[in-house]
Amino acid sequence: MIIKSSFTYFDNEGDAAAAAAAAAKKTGDGSEGNEPKTFTSEQVEKLLKEEKTKSQVERTNMVQQLEEIQQTSTLNEQQRKELEDQVTALREASMTTEERAKSALARKEQEYSGKLVTTENERDGWKDKYTQTRINNALLSAANSNELKPFHSDDIVNALGNNTFLKELVDDLGKKTGEFTVLVKFDDIDKDGKTTVVEMDPGQVVSKMSKMTRWSHLFQSSKISGSGGSASTTGEEVDLIKLAQTDTKKFLELASKNPELLN
Repeated sequence: MIIKSSFTYFDNEGDAAAAAAAAAKKTGDGSEGNEPKTFTSEQVEKLLKEEKTKSQVERTNMVQQLEEIQQTSTLNEQQRKELEDQVTALREASMTTEERAKSALARKEQEYSGKLVTTENERDGWKDKYTQTRINNALLSAANSNELKPFHSDDIVNALGNNTFLKELVDDLGKKTGEFTVLVKFDDIDKDGKTTVVEMDPGQVVSKMSKMTRWSHLFQSSKISGSGGSASTTGEEVDLIKLAQTDTKKFLELASKNPELLN
């Protein structure tokens, strides 16, 4: 249940005078005809302090009760918002006008920050989806347009996806254009037989993959098919393509021992 309360602020002399008059009337004999007593400034200040202290204690107790309700009760979103507003109002009741203004400004800034974070998260989510779509489409296109077709185009996406990225293009002056191209970081072999990491277009990478023993098991045909796609070892006919698909380790051992199969 939401508890509603109201409190008196003591931020100016008008409030102080009103409180003093109310306190002074309480010291009479209770009849409306009695003349109010005259109080010194010290007495007025004491009465004000007592009234203010009493109000602060009441507000503190009320805040504690509401906070307990927040922690122990099951509230819907609207009830939770109303309860939070009441707690805030009770806390601010003990503040000066300047302090309340600062508190209100802090709430506005917090609310703005929350909306900003939400907007940024949504933006980043859409950016990630766009990037992943561009990458997947580029890799699938490269796989399907390659001379040697892969058994499954998704295998190319799985093999290269983590090393594929978008790179923003620049003009002749080196200024960013706002347009992006898809590139793949790929472990290539240079003319000296050393492994080197290069950034290449997906089509170029897939073409190189289809000619490399390491990736031959992903493609339907390649140079390593040998004579009619089979080879004889220890008198047993072996289908190299099938072997590459089912037992890569054995295939590589066979190719290493019989390099002529690569021609």
